[in-house]
Amino acid sequence: MNRPSASTTAECDGASGSTGRRPGADEAWLARAQALLAGVPRNGRIVEIGPLFNPIAPKAAGYDTAVVDHLPREELVAVFADHPSADVSRIEEVDYVWREGPLSDVIPAAQHGTFDAFVASHVIEHTPDIIAFLNSAAAVLKPDGVVILVIPDKRYCFDYFQPLTTTGQLLEANAEKRSRHTPRLAFDHFAYSVEDGGSGAWGQRPLQGLRLTDRLEDARDKFDAFGRNSSYIDLHAWRFVPASFELLLLELARLGETDWFIERITPAQGSEFFAWLRRGGAARAAALSDETLNEQRLALLKRILFETQAQIDCLAVAEPDPAKNNAAPSPAETEAVRVQGRITALASELEAVRASEARLRAERDAVLSSGTWRVTEPLRRVAGALPPSARSILRKIARGAA
Repeated sequence: MNRPSASTTAECDGASGSTGRRPGADEAWLARAQALLAGVPRNGRIVEIGPLFNPIAPKAAGYDTAVVDHLPREELVAVFADHPSADVSRIEEVDYVWREGPLSDVIPAAQHGTFDAFVASHVIEHTPDIIAFLNSAAAVLKPDGVVILVIPDKRYCFDYFQPLTTTGQLLEANAEKRSRHTPRLAFDHFAYSVEDGGSGAWGQRPLQGLRLTDRLEDARDKFDAFGRNSSYIDLHAWRFVPASFELLLLELARLGETDWFIERITPAQGSEFFAWLRRGGAARAAALSDETLNEQRLALLKRILFETQAQIDCLAVAEPDPAKNNAAPSPAETEAVRVQGRITALASELEAVRASEARLRAERDAVLSSGTWRVTEPLRRVAGALPPSARSILRKIARGAA
């Protein structure tokens, strides 16, 4: 099963105040979990992937949760017993052990289509085949079920210098039925991972001093080892910012590879962002004209540039211009970078509004061109000629019938 190492988990989740017993951490974790599960019935069935010692929907809190992880509970406790950030008492009984292959294969067929929510926090970036992962979610969820994802934002963690994942890369992994990571991914992961101020995840704060975490020769050793090793070895295979994740889901749906659309997505929260997915993405994407689809894709590509600009803005403050003899930035320069960051964020929001406008316009056009709309046109014309009081009565009748 695609599960981060102990150190990776602690760094990624720790940036959100989600590990250990630091003052206020439990309250922050509870608020985060409640926000993620908003809209899920309290008595709903949930499947949570790889929660380890940080479950979003813990059985101990009364949730009807099936836990999937790569080891049984007693083995997870042994692995994490000496880790300083792990409270092993929070590790819950594992219902299904998933080591490789399609996730849906380890959940009995009788349980397919019975879950209300599929929760995965800091898991999707480790998954060798994201398309298969999302299709497994579709298999186990009810038709109206929701996928809830917590995803590291590559701008604010050790993936800082890594390129963003493309749809072509996901198609390739799925075509290969990939169940393990490749030597190339291993080399890139270890050759370009960084930490800042001693941490692998730092969130939205000024950089304190980036440092590559591994020797180049060590990355080559990992490359060679991956070529020889037949067992699963964990790493970050995929990197995202919010807009790039939106683009991937749109393109995968249009190509018929998955049936998910993003119902809601958040900006970065610390070093991560949240996404809620619903079924029906393939039909929605197929209904878009080529022109409208490309408008949406282009808007998302622009947003990706605006979002990744935030990395450069932070770096500009942390790394003074050599021409100025490495002098620390003045207050005015720091404020200028802050303002520029705000401008960048607003530009990204504007592109999001434009993309939403294009999507709504496409949905309107689909309705106007539908057979139902044409058949009911005479009725709408008659209703439009009625006095306001009569139209009000008709609306009430329609609502009652609905």
